[in-house]
Amino acid sequence: MVDPKAMKRKHTKTFLIGSLLTLFFLWGCTNQGSTGPKPWEKWKETLSKRHAETFAAPSITHHIYLNSDGDKAFLDLTGPYPRLVREKCSGCLYGVARRSSSEVVLTHLQSAKETLLSMEKPSSIQGLKTIYLAPYFYGETGEMRVFVHDLSQSQLSSKRNREFYSYDQKLLFQTRFSRLEKPLRVKIQRSDGSRKDIRKVAELKFEAQGKKNVLSIYQFSDDEKQDPVKRSMLLFRDYTNGKSTYGAGRFLNVEFPKELAKLRDGDLVEVDFNHSYNPPCAVSTGFHCPLPEDLLLFAVEGGEKYRRDRIHNGLKN
Repeated sequence: MVDPKAMKRKHTKTFLIGSLLTLFFLWGCTNQGSTGPKPWEKWKETLSKRHAETFAAPSITHHIYLNSDGDKAFLDLTGPYPRLVREKCSGCLYGVARRSSSEVVLTHLQSAKETLLSMEKPSSIQGLKTIYLAPYFYGETGEMRVFVHDLSQSQLSSKRNREFYSYDQKLLFQTRFSRLEKPLRVKIQRSDGSRKDIRKVAELKFEAQGKKNVLSIYQFSDDEKQDPVKRSMLLFRDYTNGKSTYGAGRFLNVEFPKELAKLRDGDLVEVDFNHSYNPPCAVSTGFHCPLPEDLLLFAVEGGEKYRRDRIHNGLKN
């Protein structure tokens, strides 16, 4: 005859052992998944260094194009933020001028003292230690742009803080490389309303949440043999834009397993959307960013979020 109490004790013991095994299994899975944040933490550390009080996007308050030799502009310090203007003003103590195809000179208007501006070493304004000027020359188009940087604490404090999603391994994809039969010249719209010609040479294809998605690979250098391409910047939009992320879309740098010219159709390229970041124009109107055209058919809840209290040129959004 079976003892009911003994059977109950046996079932209870079996249930407890099963529960413990289940918890152990779940703990093991969770512990394996915890390896995800390590590269994320490393990336955040890199970003915190890159976006400290240096010449990064948050410090830029204004810019101006000097497209021809002899083109001039003047530094206006009378407004809520330092900016470059075409016409000389009463508060303008400095002027900038394009001297040659790749040189820009800063001139103190009263003393006529000149300083050659350099992108590698931005020049500070005498008596204003936080104001710097730096040129950027676009060799492929011949355009020259001069940026105004303001490293003052008050200007940077509203732009320095950044928010991110928690790391999610589900946003790490192995995409398939697909080269176009013939590169396409596409006109990418920029945030200032202008358009820029860029070569689209390939696509990355993958599935997410049961839907097929495509990312464009653009070639920013026309000569791969002299300048081998081993990485690229992806431009994309997704269902989080305008809600928790920047409305115009985000950027993502991708490393290729080998040079772009050597990739073959079907090669795997790892894409980790946890490293997505806002374009520079999200924090400064000194940049004119290319606007992403690729729309992903799911919500990419990873990478950088967008703070609506960002300040652009001293004015709230």
